[in-house]
Amino acid sequence: MSTKGISYTQDDVLNQLARQLMTQVPVVGASTAYPVPGWPLFPLEEAMWEQVGRLHAHHGDVPVEIRLLKLTEEVGEAAEALIGMQGLNSRKGICRSRDDLLAELSDVIITAAVAMSGIAGDADQARDHLERRLAVVTERAGL
Repeated sequence: MSTKGISYTQDDVLNQLARQLMTQVPVVGASTAYPVPGWPLFPLEEAMWEQVGRLHAHHGDVPVEIRLLKLTEEVGEAAEALIGMQGLNSRKGICRSRDDLLAELSDVIITAAVAMSGIAGDADQARDHLERRLAVVTERAGL
């Protein structure tokens, strides 16, 4: 991806979005703790889904199977960060931080959202599906 002669890699874009996600979380009341389909988006949500849409367009020709393999890779990197954070590899000891784990988990969320966009058709349809699913899971949890 490039803008005015500056080239950005997919990792640059993912890391920037991860930083935004970790620093700009909207505060909502308990009664609005999960999205309700049809409700207006918070500015961060709107920006996030716009960026997901741009990533989807950028990677539009990537087959679904590859998108899911990429998601699996990101989940593995999150597991690796947790192992490194807790020092569970005796050869490496504690070699990762909480921020490393949060960045990897953000990559999982971003990669899943882009994969959902490819499967659903676009970022708006993916967002709508996620909102519906989150409402079901939240209700099932009794919240």
